[in-house]
Order: sequence, then C-alpha cells, then structure tokens
Amino acid sequence: MKLIKYWVHTQREYLLIIAAILLFFLSPSVFRMIDPTAGVYDIGVLQNNITAIVSLLIFEVVAWKILCFIWPAIHRYFDKHFVTDFNKLLPWQKISASLALYCFLVFCLVMLSKSISG
Repeated sequence: MKLIKYWVHTQREYLLIIAAILLFFLSPSVFRMIDPTAGVYDIGVLQNNITAIVSLLIFEVVAWKILCFIWPAIHRYFDKHFVTDFNKLLPWQKISASLALYCFLVFCLVMLSKSISG
C-alpha cells in the first residue's frame, strides 16, 4: 500500500491518463443511459467533447514528460519551487495568471473539439 501511495504522489501525471482512459471507455454506457439510440462511439455532441477532453489530458501528460526529458532543470523548478514562488505573488498577479491558464485550457479544448469534429 505504501508503494502505491508513493507512486501516486510521485507520478501524478499518469493518473490523468488513467482517468482519461476510464472516461473514454465508460462514456458509451453513460451515453446509452441518456440516449438509448446512441452508438458505442457516436461522434455526436457528447462523444466529441469526451474525445477532446481525453486528447487534452493525454497531450498534457506527453508534454510534461517531454519537458522532464529535455529540460530537467525546469522540471525540478516546477516540482520544488513553483508553489512557493506562486504564493509570493500579489493577489492580482495570482488571479491574472490563473485566469490566463484557465482561458488557455478552454481554448485548447475548443480547438481540439473543432479538429475532432472536422
């Protein structure tokens, strides 16, 4: 049990891939409960959003692993010092940075959704 807790604590990005895969494979049964005529993987309104979310989560993990491999110093900074540096910011700077990141993630989801639907 300690090994699992250690792995979850040190390798959090893999939890996103596990969640994305579970979301992708469990979504058809949920969609069939909502709409009995839905196909297994129906590229409709709902499945398109799920596919975009799964793609974004996988891309995020891949980008993080590439960052860890190419720039280990930046990876160490994000792991050890980023939270303390972020907490030193003024409130308006924290809000600005958080909103910018949130808007960027929403933009990425919209663009992925658009590219998946064609």
